[in-house]
Amino acid sequence: MAAPITATWTSGNNDSWDSGVGNPANWSFSAAPATATFPNNVGGDTFSVQIDNGGAGNSVVDLNTSVTIDSLNVSSNDTLNFINSNDLALVNGTLTNNGAINMNSLGGATDLVFSAGGSISGTGTLTLSDSNQNRVFINGAGNILTNGLGHTIQGAGQIGFNSGGIVNSGSIIQQGTTALFIDPDSTGNFVNNNVLRAEGSGGLFLNGADYTNNSTIEAANGSHVTFNDTGVKIVGGNLTTTGTGEFRTNTTSTGAQLDGVTLTSGSKLVQNNSHDLRIFNGITNEGTWELNSAGGATDVRFVGTQTISGSGTLKMTDSDQNRIIADAAADIITNSATHTIRGAGQILAAVGGFVNNGTIIQEGVTNLHINPDNSAGFVNNGTMQATGAGGILLSDGTFTNNTSISVSTGSNLTMNSTNATIVGGDLTTAGTGEIRTNLTTAGALLDNVRLTSGSNLVSGNSHDWRFQNGFVNDGTISMNSAGGSTDLEFIGTQTLSGNGEIVMSDSNQNRIFADDAADTLTIGANQVIRGAGQIGLNLGGTINNGTIRQQGTVNLHLDPGALGFTQNNILRAEGTGGISFGAGTFTNNTTIEALADSNLTITSSLTTIVGGDLTTIGTAEIRTTQTSTGALLDNVRLTAGSNMVSAISQDWRFQNGFVNDGTVSMNSAGGATDLEFVGTQTLGGSGEVVMSDSSQNRIFVDDAADTLTIGANQVIRGAGQIGLNVGGTVNNGEIRQQGTINLHLDPGALGFTQNNILRAEGTGGISFGAGTFTNNTTIEALNGSNLTFLSNQSVLVGGDLTTVGTAEIRTNQTTIGATLDNVRLTAGSKIVSANSHDWRFQNGFVNDGTIEMNSAGGATDLEFVGTQTLSGSGSIIMSDNFQNRIRNDTGADTLTIGANQTISGAGQIGGNTGGMENFGTIDANQTNNAILIDGGALKFVNHGTLRASGAAGFDISAANDEFEQAGGLIDVQSGSRLDVTLGTNFIQTGGQVTINGIMTTAASNSSVQLQGGRFGGSGTVDFNGNGSHALNNTGGTLAVGNSPGILTIMDGDYFQGSAASFEFELFGAVVGVGHDLLNILNGDADLSGSLDVVADQGFASTLNVGDQFEVVRLESGHSFLSGFFDTLTTNLTGLAFNQLFIGDSLWIEVTQADVPAPGVSEPETMLVFLGSLGVLVGLRRRRRAIH
Repeated sequence: MAAPITATWTSGNNDSWDSGVGNPANWSFSAAPATATFPNNVGGDTFSVQIDNGGAGNSVVDLNTSVTIDSLNVSSNDTLNFINSNDLALVNGTLTNNGAINMNSLGGATDLVFSAGGSISGTGTLTLSDSNQNRVFINGAGNILTNGLGHTIQGAGQIGFNSGGIVNSGSIIQQGTTALFIDPDSTGNFVNNNVLRAEGSGGLFLNGADYTNNSTIEAANGSHVTFNDTGVKIVGGNLTTTGTGEFRTNTTSTGAQLDGVTLTSGSKLVQNNSHDLRIFNGITNEGTWELNSAGGATDVRFVGTQTISGSGTLKMTDSDQNRIIADAAADIITNSATHTIRGAGQILAAVGGFVNNGTIIQEGVTNLHINPDNSAGFVNNGTMQATGAGGILLSDGTFTNNTSISVSTGSNLTMNSTNATIVGGDLTTAGTGEIRTNLTTAGALLDNVRLTSGSNLVSGNSHDWRFQNGFVNDGTISMNSAGGSTDLEFIGTQTLSGNGEIVMSDSNQNRIFADDAADTLTIGANQVIRGAGQIGLNLGGTINNGTIRQQGTVNLHLDPGALGFTQNNILRAEGTGGISFGAGTFTNNTTIEALADSNLTITSSLTTIVGGDLTTIGTAEIRTTQTSTGALLDNVRLTAGSNMVSAISQDWRFQNGFVNDGTVSMNSAGGATDLEFVGTQTLGGSGEVVMSDSSQNRIFVDDAADTLTIGANQVIRGAGQIGLNVGGTVNNGEIRQQGTINLHLDPGALGFTQNNILRAEGTGGISFGAGTFTNNTTIEALNGSNLTFLSNQSVLVGGDLTTVGTAEIRTNQTTIGATLDNVRLTAGSKIVSANSHDWRFQNGFVNDGTIEMNSAGGATDLEFVGTQTLSGSGSIIMSDNFQNRIRNDTGADTLTIGANQTISGAGQIGGNTGGMENFGTIDANQTNNAILIDGGALKFVNHGTLRASGAAGFDISAANDEFEQAGGLIDVQSGSRLDVTLGTNFIQTGGQVTINGIMTTAASNSSVQLQGGRFGGSGTVDFNGNGSHALNNTGGTLAVGNSPGILTIMDGDYFQGSAASFEFELFGAVVGVGHDLLNILNGDADLSGSLDVVADQGFASTLNVGDQFEVVRLESGHSFLSGFFDTLTTNLTGLAFNQLFIGDSLWIEVTQADVPAPGVSEPETMLVFLGSLGVLVGLRRRRRAIH
């Protein structure tokens, strides 16, 4: 009958399991088996086997057949050996082993199988041979096999066989060269409460299941523990290795799982190429964790937000496929304060976030790519360092840097995405290390970051950076454009501070600018920007409190937006490319400077520089490229020694004053090249404006209401135009025309005021356009130059005009000339009126020089507007042409010709307009043309000298008694003439008229009215026989002869009234040589008044009573001599005469001849003279016909 049977091995026996057949000494049964001869549940018998049951002997049982029993108990010092391919099945799953069980597979499956709930208890050892076919497992999912406390399983093979679960409360130790596989099923899992160790080179392999590790899993020296598939999950506990032992994973794609595990100090966790791990609930790494990608993705994936803690190292090989990643976008990985991640590969791969409280070190030639999710970001609270050539690569996401990211020599930190943002903290490089971006269009973003001292941040060609909330640059930023746009873009109003510098390559595509029109970039006080490129990009504003230095052959272009550019420190052009200024307002509170061979160039008509200094050194210059409307300088100073240039057709504008202590060069070669002054202002300073030899250099004000004042120490020289017929100009400085082209002054309605020096030095001279020129000093033309007035609306008021050498003052105006108002022409100076060119004078003119009137047939006028005086000690020289005209503007005007003024030549004086008074000298000295004196209603009155010395002489219009000789001298020299061409009267009220040539009258019934003064000479007065003519001496003195001489009157009479006198010079006996004679041809004489004999004492002392001398001779028939002189006087005592007619003449006869020889005193002289007067008074008048 089948029944439970206890089978006990006989103590001390050593035999096979089935040796009970015929040898009952090996087994004893509690009941007789129904069929079996050795323990094996067959035929209804069930066996509980005791090996030895604690017997004293050392029993050895060889399991040489496969059997099934209910339970097994191996006593201490006893041994059960599994022979290859023989199995033992425990139905009730109970194994008590206090001895030794050896499973000796030699390749065949050798199984220890537990059914239902199984347990292994005792203190013995279950040893598995070095074969993977030793298999210990429990049948049935959900069944648990327990390795009890104190019991050891060791060796190689398999535990679990993917069936049921395992609880290890004892020790499981892999040994040998063959692996020990732990393989529970996924429902039963594995719980380690004690020792789980790999000691042999075959290692311990954990297959798919959850491993609850309440103790330690170990890998001894030379061995390893391998997580063998993605279903492996180690939960908790320690992972420990010694020596070369290591933990490995064989899983790819999703990876084995570590959940809350600690890798102990000195221990090693290895992920080889393409082998992955997943981490749950954090990991404590006190050892070394290796990711050893050789090109395949080798991942450690963190599932859920968690921390890598511990003081160990996660070390990655030199491959970009080592990847530390989060499982989901919301997951955050924290690298704890004492933990280190080093090597190459990837962190995050665009999923999840990362907090680094520890150390991250890139090593090797491959980069460490950190790529957080855009929303989760990356926070650096610890150490982050690139040490290898590969560097650190930062991609999408926000990198909050609360400490420092550092780069060692030879390494780099590279921003790889336009969505990458570093917020805060320091960026540090050493040696050749650098921080880079490989982004174009929209660069990586640095938000409130500091680049530390000695550090390098680089923008390669076309690679851009963006900055936000300020950037502290204590290092060097290199912008290395090679033609592509390479940008530093500042988002929001902020400051670029620090003690570092930005170094730009020699390319115009290096660009520094604000992101928005409302943003302002401030460059800190200790910041240096140098090189070539662009600042501003026509966006927002820039404030430079630091140093900006252009260097190289390419320009640095400053181009602010509406908020402008404010310069508070150093802005300097050092290279040949120079600094260019685009549209916008540049507020300069210090100096903008260009060193030798460099330049400052304004490139827009909308450019305005406000305030401060502009400085150049050596050959450097300040330029503009603008035409029509120039760039604007507002209250700016050009410093001493500095050069500002306007090339051909390139213009400048000025506002609120310009201080020029340097040199402004205007280099027109034919195109309009302008300095335009906007608003009333002053061109101050001690510099000069130098204009090329072109008429198109132009200096002018912008509006008719504006006035430009040229400061006291300012010099403008060269050729061109000043004024442009707009506004006004006040010259307190020095204006000097130079070259072959003229300098044209052309003010608007506000005129030109000259207070200092205005000088023409070159052959081009100075020309004056329409407008009023108020001259408070001197306007001068040097040898070979000229001053030319080009408009009949040119008015020069006051001051001196001076020429030197061959220089001259000209006008090209006809009909109505330029006006000189109260002006002086200085001694030695020359004014010229060319043919048909006119001058007008107003409020007097002081001529101490020479005025030339060079008519060649066209009316060439000096017109005097208003009553005034032509004064000075100079001369007016007229060409031999009748169209030289000196005249008044209206009939109400009177011109006074000053006492020391000389007018000579031919032409017209008076113009039958107004009046003239001559106190000077007028010399008609030309051969072909006379000087016509043609006074108007106010008469021509001579108080000075009218001298006819040329053959043409004077032509005097006496119409309406418009000529009066009131004083001075009319001197008609021999060979010359004086023709009275209009009117009936030549009136003399004073002075001297000496006719040694010819005086004629042309009008019918004309006469010479001698009402005062002296009339005489040795010439001829020819009345031309038309009508009744006479020389009527009613109150003057007829002084015949020219010491002495003969005066001839032709075709006219001589009348002498009682108040008149006839002066007779008696120096000798011969008529016309020794004594005077009035010779009248075809005329009468009517005598009265006095005859005053002026005798020479020496000749008079030789006279005898009865000597006779002819005084008046009438020639031709039908002439009448009427009366004697009322009185006859002599100048000598002792000399007396009587009058008598002899033939057709009046003679005087000596009646007393008591004149002593010269030197003899005669007291009686006066008595004799008085006696002779009485005799003369007694003579009676009589008329006698002379035939």
